[in-house]
Amino acid sequence: MVGSILWNCWASLIGFSIYFFITFQSFKTPTTILSSSFIVALVVFLIAFLVRFVIAFVFFSPLSEETHAEGELAMNNEQVKEQQTGQTNNNIEENAEEVAKVVQSMMLEDIK
Repeated sequence: MVGSILWNCWASLIGFSIYFFITFQSFKTPTTILSSSFIVALVVFLIAFLVRFVIAFVFFSPLSEETHAEGELAMNNEQVKEQQTGQTNNNIEENAEEVAKVVQSMMLEDIK
């Protein structure tokens, strides 16, 4: 579900408050006003669960799981490329060492 139960509590508090202040101006007894306000708060609390479930259902898409799987596949491909470039870098380093040895031997020949 989207959100937490705290959203339900806020919704029921707002529902209780709105209903209480609207019916407070009527000529009903205070116990009737309070009991009906608590009933409205409970109904709003349960409706908030339903709304959160619907929102989660709407935003959930099976494509996101497929995209996640494709993302993992892409990451695996990137790791393979990194390994290949790592091997290429090793080859470059070996070539660089060979070139350095050749240059060093040429310099030694010039000195002699």
